[in-house]
Amino acid sequence: MKKKLLVILICILTVFCFSCSSVGWKGLYEEDLSEYLTLADYTKFTYKKPNIEVTQAEVDARISTLLEAATTMEEVDKKLASGMTVCFDRFCFINGQAKPELSFEGGVYSLDGTQYENEAVNLLLPKLVGMKKGDTATLEITLSDNTKATYKVTVLAVYEKNVMTLTDAVASKLVPGCNTVSELKTEIQRRMTAEKEREAEKNLISDLRKQLIDKSTLKRTPYSLYRDYYEDRMYLYEKLAKTASMTLEEYLEKCTDMTYEELEEAVGEAASDDVKETLVLYSVVKKENISSTKEEISKFAEKMASESEGIFESGEEYLSYYGENAVKDEYLWSKVMEIVLSEAKSVE
Repeated sequence: MKKKLLVILICILTVFCFSCSSVGWKGLYEEDLSEYLTLADYTKFTYKKPNIEVTQAEVDARISTLLEAATTMEEVDKKLASGMTVCFDRFCFINGQAKPELSFEGGVYSLDGTQYENEAVNLLLPKLVGMKKGDTATLEITLSDNTKATYKVTVLAVYEKNVMTLTDAVASKLVPGCNTVSELKTEIQRRMTAEKEREAEKNLISDLRKQLIDKSTLKRTPYSLYRDYYEDRMYLYEKLAKTASMTLEEYLEKCTDMTYEELEEAVGEAASDDVKETLVLYSVVKKENISSTKEEISKFAEKMASESEGIFESGEEYLSYYGENAVKDEYLWSKVMEIVLSEAKSVE
């Protein structure tokens, strides 16, 4: 169990290891990598073509989600009923004594089956049904510890969902450019198909990459490359311990329930996996004569930054954060997988 927990923690730290590049080992360029690894024959890889069909039910469900997101709460001059939302003041008294700590002004809650953390709120809400804005009442409730509490409540507002009905006018509000319900459904189906295609390609590349690594055979481990990975991973734990103002042993005991010996074993296994993955990468790079000029890496970094949803504002920022060597490796992996994907055969 302990070892499993540590492996999970090491996986969590993978994002940090992104900045720990392997290209410092000159053997990746200068040595015959077949001495260390038997590369899998990726020209024989196969995959099952994923189903990316989007059903009408899926389109309708997406539209329902859009309608729900567009739903607004509108204050109404009605009696509070199930499904509505209420804003009210509540002042608590126990044995005639005011309890400010159990009172609250302007709380907003929905009568839609939601269970709130405050027990008193859950008990008071059903008793408010039928009340309107401006109504006041004195309500008695019994808490779970058998305490009898008296609440003086005042309804400040009653709200009702303004549920939108799908019409041509609403369609144009949900997705600009769609002037009719029919156009909206066609556009939603197009978008969902594109989403499924992207997800399917992402999963396919991930599966083929795993297949490439798993089917390759590590014959011998270059010690200097293994040592670099091992030291990088150990350094991450030492850094975490230092940040927590602990020794590494204290950090392992309090935060991972691991001994130093167990950490060494797990980190050693992870470093071995790193070595194999790197040897696979550069074996294909050499075999396919894949280039990695500074201009190519810079363009790749710009692309990654643009896809980061605002996390990185530029390729330079992306490169600065991860390091040029690490970005280079990821660029090379992207080119390798383009080739592997083109060689793989689709099967029914």
